[in-house]
This record gives sequence, structure tokens and C-alpha cells, in this order.
Amino acid sequence: MRVVRRCLGGDYLGILLWIGRLSGGVLYLPLTILLQLISTLTMLHDSDKLTLKTVRKINSMFHFSDSKNAEILFSWCRVGIKVRDVSIVDVALKFITKQGRMKFVRPLYRDLLKWEEYRQRAIDTFNANRKFYHNICRMMVEKDIQSSEKK
Repeated sequence: MRVVRRCLGGDYLGILLWIGRLSGGVLYLPLTILLQLISTLTMLHDSDKLTLKTVRKINSMFHFSDSKNAEILFSWCRVGIKVRDVSIVDVALKFITKQGRMKFVRPLYRDLLKWEEYRQRAIDTFNANRKFYHNICRMMVEKDIQSSEKK
């Protein structure tokens, strides 16, 4: 708990603790609390203070990587990928092969394409599941893959 407080300060931690106490977990939340949680996870993703140690501590407390809620899992995967948490790669790849919405799929593929160690695995996963995605989603991710190869 001290690690999370020191790395994030009171703002994010207070929101997460409030949500945790109020709900007893994150499986079934009222809409307003769910939106607050997603907003908090988005702020975590945008934070420059975030560390791998902090992300792992938060996940051990709240188990976001086990969430059945697509919005929470998407936001948490982006946080994990940002800090290069290898334990989130399988979770993210499984998620984007089960959830075909471009809203979720494209940003996660983009994030994984920037991570050199897992770039090829993301491409292989996309190629193996390309027929699963809607035509527009497939074309957009293909463009992202092509543009990432030029860099």
C-alpha cells in the first residue's frame, strides 16, 4: 500500500480505495462508479510517475487483469503495456482476439507494436485472427502494422 501511495500520490489511490471499499471488488459496479474507475485507469495510463512495481501492486489489490468488464480490462491492459509488464501481454492478446471492437483492438495493437520484444507476437496474433475482425478494423490494424515497420 505504501508503494502505491508514494508513487501515485493521494489522487489516484484515494479513488481506487474508495471504489474498492464501496464495491468490495470491481466485478459489479454502478455505472457512475464504473465510469470513475475507467477515468482513473485512463489517468494512470497518462501518468509519467507510473512504475512497473506500482502497477503490479495495484493489480494485486484490485485484480484488474481478471476483470470481465471490457472497458476496465482494456484500460488496464494499456496501463500494463505502458510500463512493460510482461504478465499483461497474454491478457491483452487474449482480450483482442475475443473482443473485436476497433475501439479496443486498434489501440492495444498499436501499444504492442511499440514494444519491440512483443511486436512480432502481436503481428502473428493479428495474422492468425485476421478473419475474426470486421473489415474496417482489419484494414486499420494492417495500416498500423505497415506504418510501424517503416519506423
